[in-house]
Amino acid sequence: MGLFQAVSLAAVAQIFLVSKGTLPAGQLPFPPRAISQTPPPLFLTIPFIFILNYSLLLLYTLAIYPRFVDPLRSFPGPGPGYGLKMLWSRLTTTMIPAQMYTELARSYPPDSSGGVLALRGGLLGNRTQLLLTDMAPISEVLTQHPYDFTKPPVVRKFLGIILGENGLVLAEGDQHRFIRKNTQPAFSFRAIRDLYPMMWDKALTFTHMLGEHVKQQTDSGGGGGGGGGGGKVEINSWSTRVSLDIIGIAGLGREFDTLRNSEDKLFRDYEFLSEPTLEKIIYFFLCSRFSYRLVQMIPFWSLNKAFRQRVASARSIADKLVLDKRCELARGAADSGEDGDNNNNNNNNNNNNNNNNNNNNNNNNNNNSFDILSMLIKSDTFSDTELSDQLLTFLVAGHETTSSAFSWACYLLAVHPELQTTLRAEVVHSAAGNKDKLATILESLPYLNGVMNETLRLYPTAPVLLRVAAIDTTLQGRRVPKGTWLLLPPWLINRSESLWGADAAEFRPERWFNDNGSDKKKPPRILTFLHGPRSCIGQSFSKAELRCLIAAMVGRFEWTLDMPDEKVVPSGAVTIKPGNGLYVKLKVI
Repeated sequence: MGLFQAVSLAAVAQIFLVSKGTLPAGQLPFPPRAISQTPPPLFLTIPFIFILNYSLLLLYTLAIYPRFVDPLRSFPGPGPGYGLKMLWSRLTTTMIPAQMYTELARSYPPDSSGGVLALRGGLLGNRTQLLLTDMAPISEVLTQHPYDFTKPPVVRKFLGIILGENGLVLAEGDQHRFIRKNTQPAFSFRAIRDLYPMMWDKALTFTHMLGEHVKQQTDSGGGGGGGGGGGKVEINSWSTRVSLDIIGIAGLGREFDTLRNSEDKLFRDYEFLSEPTLEKIIYFFLCSRFSYRLVQMIPFWSLNKAFRQRVASARSIADKLVLDKRCELARGAADSGEDGDNNNNNNNNNNNNNNNNNNNNNNNNNNNSFDILSMLIKSDTFSDTELSDQLLTFLVAGHETTSSAFSWACYLLAVHPELQTTLRAEVVHSAAGNKDKLATILESLPYLNGVMNETLRLYPTAPVLLRVAAIDTTLQGRRVPKGTWLLLPPWLINRSESLWGADAAEFRPERWFNDNGSDKKKPPRILTFLHGPRSCIGQSFSKAELRCLIAAMVGRFEWTLDMPDEKVVPSGAVTIKPGNGLYVKLKVI
């Protein structure tokens, strides 16, 4: 229990005792009336008790605790009032916390701060959090002692409701090592390269559906831009649909086809959960900082019921997908044995051979498929509940990173038309449609990879990550007690002028390749996918998907922003997308 909650409970207890008359007047926290020697009325007592208790709390948290009690007082940082400043900025501006941390870090260079700042608890209690502003302390957390710093329990419990408690993202220690080891083959170099043709086909389907959408608008005169052969499109929703379709095939060998069916139940569930509305941001904040159960007790908040229903629906779909995949693999194994007998009996019959070859092809699709879910089932190391957890994790993490990054790539290219033109020329002249060499071609395009990497740098899917010290430990030679919360901000690191230069905030794809136009062999390291044993296992998958989507998009359309630029702001509770949607005007080329 935090200090704020404890003081609140103490105040309530005092009020209860006064109302029951069990607290004598001489023991009240205020002097009785001089004339009657009786306590004041209860309607005056209640606010007085709260004011007195919170005043003492304010004195303790602003003056006493940070100077004399806080075990982290040796770390530099702003005063306790910084929390109120952040809250005010959050309420009155469109800035996200990561942007505020980036501004704060400029006042405390790593040379003098050691790359670690203490953010005092202020009015919200006495918890001091450590903000890591340099790669040296971040490397300690992510690579040198990755299992000494875990996700906070309250965050794990809440995200576990969405992702599953046993998923790779939330697993810790030996459980995480075990799951990562057993899922790593699905993300190997060869496995990712084998997925390029499927991703490219989906990217072409995506651009075809967008083209049909634009055609319908222009035919009906509803292009939203007054002619010119263009149509207005909201990119966020479309990027979610195509990324779900891709992870559906790669993750469990199933075609969701949400590009053609926008009413798909799973798509609607995830669209609801990831929609970056202010109400959901507040909801996710309360659940991850306090308690999901406590938030569920808030009366008349319709989001509570809607959230429960969407999560239950996604879980039900995941459970059914696991069961269906088990049955599919079992049928495939049985059919494979029967077809083997048929092949032996009909070796000399051309018609039968053709039929058997067709059957074998179907069996390869069913029984030898290398989607993640099939591989996990074949390993025979996970229960159905654990399989559902892994599936939910890969569906959410697998589509959210790419969906968010693709939306931001479309935005950046919309506001930099000259770079869009340069990229289009590179893609058009690359023969990217050659499926046999698709992976090699796309991975060798400097400008395409520069655009992709710059997007991931400037708009990391998760701008701030939380960790908690699982044991008493040290950071940069200073003691960090167990239970200390740490803030790891990819947004801040990816835009640090000390790491990226004075133009760190600018979109400049050229920073990712050499003067001769080739890709840098050792490019700078961004923090978007983290580093070390807890780095994102699917980063190569996400990059392959982004290459296909960006190349297909720029090869089919020209687009400009169809909304005020100042309305495009990052927003979200855990991940970030354009908070007001991303509307662009597309023109088929």
